[in-house]
This record gives sequence, structure tokens and C-alpha cells, in this order.
Amino acid sequence: MTPSEKPPMKQRFVYSFRRMSALFAVLLSVAAACLAQKGGKASPKQHQGKTILLPSQMLAGQQATLAVLDAQGRLAPDVAVEFSGGGRVATDSTGRAIFAAPAPGVLLAHFPGLKENAHAILLPAAEAGPHELRVTAYAHIASVTDRFEISGNGFDGDAAANRVSLGGKTALVVAASPLALTVIPAPDLDVGQSQFVVESGGHIAGPLPLEMVSLELTADKTRMAANESGVLTVRVRGSSERVTVEVRNLSPNLVALASGVAQQLTTSGGADNVAQVKLRSLRPGDFSISARLVSQR
Repeated sequence: MTPSEKPPMKQRFVYSFRRMSALFAVLLSVAAACLAQKGGKASPKQHQGKTILLPSQMLAGQQATLAVLDAQGRLAPDVAVEFSGGGRVATDSTGRAIFAAPAPGVLLAHFPGLKENAHAILLPAAEAGPHELRVTAYAHIASVTDRFEISGNGFDGDAAANRVSLGGKTALVVAASPLALTVIPAPDLDVGQSQFVVESGGHIAGPLPLEMVSLELTADKTRMAANESGVLTVRVRGSSERVTVEVRNLSPNLVALASGVAQQLTTSGGADNVAQVKLRSLRPGDFSISARLVSQR
């Protein structure tokens, strides 16, 4: 066939089909790469309401465990967490992740694409202290529905290798290092005076006294018209001591607190142990406010 001759129609169709097939394959490859890149990068919205739990202190080079809670306070599996310095882990089916603590300093942990972070102090291994199990500090008043931390020495960096019995029930250890444990009480724990025991590596610390409380939220108006004011009351059950609570506005598009999205209050103490905060309606609707106990050490 000379250069000036045209290939038969059938042959030209085969050539065109081959070129189209090659182009289609390239487009598929580009699309697949884009989808893979998009799938590998979580949207910040996916992490709204989630919380990273780190033990407040760790030993550099030693094993530690972090946990992620969702907006309902449940352990969240398959969540990526990034560290300052470039490290990255993902929670397992239990909502926890084991990692090796990096060099001494301050460790920041955050969700991909978000600036908010949790932090922990990293101490040199030489500052480990005694190897025997002991508790040196803890929150002497804790909430029956929220986590609290126990500090000391001799804990296991694998959270699952530690056991905490609180009020005769097994509590859940969600975050851990040799120096600190973060614990969530068992469901349906009674309020009032209690005790806890820590077991790790075949050793036992305790029993140690602990006062358990519950927080109740009531509003004088469950629904308010626009620009209407109301009062929110936080009532502490289980203790007559004055405590600090943090009230957080979960519906900032519906209501506004007097001091922004979050506000810390000190309760009155006594038999009716309460604190109150004023709020203002921005527009009608069912609003949501949360309250949690600030660590009482």
C-alpha cells in the first residue's frame, strides 16, 4: 500500500478502535488514581464530634495506647490519627491503637485535615521511676458516664493488659502508657462513695477511694422563641462537694451560651449541688447541650 492509499474502512475502524481503547485505558487509570487519592484522604466532616484520648504522660520509646471516641462517646474503629513529626496510626476494631512513643517532648495527635489536637508529655525513659505498680494521682471525684485518668508507675502500655475494677465492676481501660491509664467506668455504676483496684503485670494497687457522681441537665424552657432567654441547670448527684463542670453548646445555630460555645462552672456544693448558666435562643428548635466533669484532682 502506497502512502497515498487509504486503508479499507474496516481497517481504519480497527485503528480508531485501538486508539480509542488506549485513550479509554488512560482515562480509567487517571480516574482510578483520583478515586484512590480521594478515598485515602478522609473528609474533616467525618471526624466531627470525635475525640482522641491520649495518656497525659508517656515514656519515650515505650509502648502506649490511644483511643478515639465518637460523638456519642463510643469507641470508634478504623479511624486514622496523625502525630506531630509525621507518624500515623489507625484504631483497630476496639477503637484503640498501640504505638511506640517518640522522642522526649510534646506529642500532638490530630485527625487528618483537622487542626484540633490532643497532646501528651513525652518523658525520657530514665524518668520512668520505680518499676513496681503504684498509683500516685487520680481524680478523686469522677463521673459514672465519663473517662478519668489514673497516674502512677508500672502500668502496661497496652491498654488491654491492664485491669481496673471500679465499684466491683470491670472498667474499660481505653488509653495507656507506663505512667498513666485512661479509664471509662462500667455501665450502671452507682453514684456515691466507691473504690477501685488496678492490676497489671501480676501486681495489684489499691483499693483506693473514689467518689462517683452523675450530672443532670435541665432547662427551664425546652423550646424558646427567637431572642428568648432561658436558664440551664446542672445538678450533681452523688457528692455534696463543689466541683467544676464544663457546659458545651452542641446547637450553636439554635442557642447561644453567655460565654461562647463552652463554659466552665463551679457548682454550689451542699445537698442541692447545682450550677446554672444563661442561654439565649437564636431561632426556634430543639437544642442540645452537654455537660462533663472537669478533672477533680
